[in-house]
Amino acid sequence: MKKIFQVIILNIVFVFTGFITQAQPGPGMQAGGGAVAGGPIGGGAPIDSGVVILLAIGVAYGAYKLYQMRSAVSICEKS
Repeated sequence: MKKIFQVIILNIVFVFTGFITQAQPGPGMQAGGGAVAGGPIGGGAPIDSGVVILLAIGVAYGAYKLYQMRSAVSICEKS
């Protein structure tokens, strides 16, 4: 029981140590605490078209794997 208690306490310490010891200021903040002048972090980075292309490639790959699986099943059923 003592060992379990020690492990739980150690895990809690490791989890909260990450929140306490952040070396960088939050997004949009300077090291002194003031706000950063200018636009949002990352600017107007267009990630929309990249996500659509990634999803299309994923759907095509899934369809290809489904086609392969059905072909393998039909070959096994014929023999």
